Order: sequence, then C-alpha cells, then structure tokens
Amino acid sequence: MFVFSCDKEKQSRKNLDGVWEITSYEEIIYDGTTEKFDLDSGMAIFTIDKKSKLGTVEIQWNADNAMDTSIFNFIGDFEQISLRDLQFRAPNQIYDCGINRQLKKDMILEMVVNPNRKSVLVLKAK
Repeated sequence: MFVFSCDKEKQSRKNLDGVWEITSYEEIIYDGTTEKFDLDSGMAIFTIDKKSKLGTVEIQWNADNAMDTSIFNFIGDFEQISLRDLQFRAPNQIYDCGINRQLKKDMILEMVVNPNRKSVLVLKAK
C-alpha cells in the first residue's frame, strides 16, 4: 500500500511539472463568502526535482474586481507534503497550498495567501 501511495505522489509531481496559465481567480473568505475577480494575467511555472519531493515555483497573477485588487508575485521553492498538499517557501514567506483537482492539462490550486482568505486558481497547462 505504501508503494502505491508513493507512486501517486510521484505521478502528481510529474503532472505538475511545466508552465501553466492561470485562467480563473477567486478568493474564499473564511466567513463563507466568495469574491470573484477579473484576471488580467496569471502564470505558474513548476520545475520538479525528479529525485525528491522538492522543486521550484514561479507564480504571479494580477486580478481585480469592483472592491479589491489582487497582485501576487512569488519565486521560491516548494515541497510536496502529501499527495494533494504543497508548501511554497521563500525567505520570510511560506504559503500552504492544496491541489483540489489535478489532471494532466488542468488543475485547481488553493493557496492561503492572506490570513482570512483562500485564493482559488484554475490553471491550464501550456
């Protein structure tokens, strides 16, 4: 059973590797409300270390709605904590992330960027 789990994690990393376009962005506020944003631009690049659960990530987006603007730029490392959980790290920055759905060509990534909000990104492989 353990070998089977490791193979799924390895496949998850392999599917993550590459360039992704962010096609949709919204924030879920912990009071249960959701804020939709118009995405101006968004891109994520994952580079995987095939021998470990580590890699590098560049992720950025620009989005806004009538009430708010969300601009995010991050370059750092990431670690796969479990099949669906990632942690992005850079000096003085740590973001917990979860892969809600992952296929070869698209995925939904949820990130806790602000203390009271979860950013939900829909990504499509380029």
